[in-house]
Parts: sequence; C-alpha cells; structure tokens
Amino acid sequence: MDERWAKIERIFNRVLEAEESRRSALLEESCAGDEFVRREVESLLTHHKNAGDFIETPAFEDTSAQAAENRCRPSKPPSKGS
Repeated sequence: MDERWAKIERIFNRVLEAEESRRSALLEESCAGDEFVRREVESLLTHHKNAGDFIETPAFEDTSAQAAENRCRPSKPPSKGS
C-alpha cells in the first residue's frame, strides 16, 4: 500500500474513534497542512457517516423474519368464483 494511503487510513481510523467534538481538531493536527490527505479523510468520513447501519443487519435475517411471520398468519380462504 502506498505510504500516503496508509497515512490516510491511520488518520481516518483515529478520527473516527475520537469523540465528535474533538474530530475537527484531530483532523487538522493529523493532516499537518496536507490538503490532499485532509480531503481524502473527510471524504471517507462523509461516506462512513452516510452509510449508517447499511450492513449492520444482513438482508437474509430480515427476509427470514418476514417469512416466519408470514407462515404464522392464517391464509385467506379462496374467494367465491375462484
């Protein structure tokens, strides 16, 4: 891995673990005037925040819960004329 990207990853992880109120100052200190690194870390932080809990619950868990719920419901009787 390129040293610059390794630095970006280290800073991203450090800032992400910091308290919200401390992040801006930590980012400023860690980037030490390197605008490219700062922009990349800010971009990663934005994407991380926007992702939210996107992958926290696997899709198969949701569908299996729905399937179990549907199995527990009585089926509708066929309508007349069907």
